[in-house]
Amino acid sequence: SQSTFQPGLTTSAMPFSESVCARSRSACVRYHVFVTGAPSSGKTTLVETVIRRLLGRLRLGEETHLDRKVGHLDGKVGLAKKVFSICGFTTTERRSDAHLGGGKRLGFDVVPIVDSFDRNQPVKKARLATAYTAGKSVPKSMGPSVGNYVVHVADFEETALPAVTRCDDANTPVVVVIDEVGKMELKSEKFIATVHAALDRKGEQKRMVLGTLPTPRYGHKIQEVEDIRAREDVLVLKIKQANRDAATDAVTAALTAWTDEEGLDSASVH
Repeated sequence: SQSTFQPGLTTSAMPFSESVCARSRSACVRYHVFVTGAPSSGKTTLVETVIRRLLGRLRLGEETHLDRKVGHLDGKVGLAKKVFSICGFTTTERRSDAHLGGGKRLGFDVVPIVDSFDRNQPVKKARLATAYTAGKSVPKSMGPSVGNYVVHVADFEETALPAVTRCDDANTPVVVVIDEVGKMELKSEKFIATVHAALDRKGEQKRMVLGTLPTPRYGHKIQEVEDIRAREDVLVLKIKQANRDAATDAVTAALTAWTDEEGLDSASVH
């Protein structure tokens, strides 16, 4: 089901955070959460901020430091006897002169959420798509494309799919980040199966997916996206820049309540 986010949003007559994690300690998560909105509404910014806040709450020792870059986030952290795992990926723009805060958009990269505490470990980004500038349209000989972008399916699959499944065997609650389920990512036939496998939560593992979805453009809907929207266990929040910060607070509160639902013995953080 989809809701346009407003401060104080309620779902089934319950505050948003409670609709995701009910008050009963024995209750299971009711929803996966997907954020949607127009381009530049701040979907990825919301997801990155929520991740930073969650990992900021649950640090492993005083030495754990959170970088400003999402790719340097620690994927598994804990404090006392509470622990959870975060895996998945975000999507970022690749720009010329990006270090200057601007430049021309060259394409898009996927950035896996890593679990290393080694601050010097390089982040393995992967190309998702590259702008084609040699003509008005991408030649079919260059492979799959969306608009004037060439999609690098093999590079995407090599990095993004293992990032999503990395926590499959974790014995902790798991937050799986999928940013986003869009036309470029869906050029990979393996991707949508991986997304639904993450949503299905087989076995005893407690899992929530935090993802992003595009909005229909010019009335054209993507069937794979509509299938996710239609799932009974998915809550879709539509945001815009004006309410993004309030929505970020609500999603953070929901995931915080959910990860706190059970105390877990974390003799080893893995």
